[in-house]
Amino acid sequence: MNDLAVVTVVAGMLLAAAPPAVVQTPPPPPAAAPLTLGAAVELALANAPALAPARAGEREAAASSRLAADAFRPEAFLTTTPRYGRGLPIDVDGRFPAIAGLEVRQSLFDPERRWAAVEARVGEATARSGAERARAETARGAAELYLRCWADSRLSAIALDRER
Repeated sequence: MNDLAVVTVVAGMLLAAAPPAVVQTPPPPPAAAPLTLGAAVELALANAPALAPARAGEREAAASSRLAADAFRPEAFLTTTPRYGRGLPIDVDGRFPAIAGLEVRQSLFDPERRWAAVEARVGEATARSGAERARAETARGAAELYLRCWADSRLSAIALDRER
C-alpha cells in the first residue's frame, strides 16, 4: 500500500469513530415590535430614492449661495515682485519690487455680484422648499399606506370575529 492509501484509510477510520456532531439550532429571533406610524414615516424618509435628487439640489444651491456671498468677503494675497534690471528696480503692475508683500482687497460695491448673490439666495430658498415639499409628499404617502394597512388589518379582524 502506498502512503496515500494509508492516510485515506486512517482518515476514514477517524471520521467513523468520531462522535456525531450535535447540531444546535439558533435561538429564534425576538418578536419584532409592531411598526408604528412614526417609525414608518422615518423609514420612508430615510430610504426614499425620490428624495436623493431633492437633497442634492438643496446642497448644491446652498453651496452656490455661499460662493456668491464670498465675493463680498475680504481677500488676502501674498505676493512677490523681485524685479531688477541693471541694478535699478523696475515697476511691475504698479507694485514696487519686494521679496514679499501682502495685498488685502474687499469689494464694496459691485451691482452685478450683488445681484448674483441675491439670485443664489433665491435659488437656495427655492431648492429648500422643493426638498421640503418632496419630504412632505413622501411622509404623506407613507402615512397613507400605513393607515390603509392598519384599516385593512382591522377589517380583517372584524371579519374573522364575525365568522366565529
